[in-house]
Amino acid sequence: MPTFIATLRFIAPLPAAFIAGWLGYFLMPLAWKISLSMRGIDFHEAWIRVCDLAASGLAMGAAYVYAGANTAPSYKQHTAIGPAVIAGVIVGTTIALAFTTGNPDYWSLWQGACLV
Repeated sequence: MPTFIATLRFIAPLPAAFIAGWLGYFLMPLAWKISLSMRGIDFHEAWIRVCDLAASGLAMGAAYVYAGANTAPSYKQHTAIGPAVIAGVIVGTTIALAFTTGNPDYWSLWQGACLV
């Protein structure tokens, strides 16, 4: 039984990283908007959107790598490199594909850059 659990902990970092990244992506803007609404700041200003997308991208990337690294039973530093490389390749590919289309979404490009 301990071998099964150890094997499961080596398989679990990637799904745990995806779940943590997803939660970081949605919980950071929620906290951001709650804190701004308490101060009465307008959400439609450009610098608010820049900071909101940067914060959600940074939170997603950090939660993704942190959860992926801390789920593994050993070799945490090496395991942290795996999700970081996977995220970099996926986001880099989507940024490159966004530039090949005729009309890229620059807000998504900014958030992807912050995620990396």
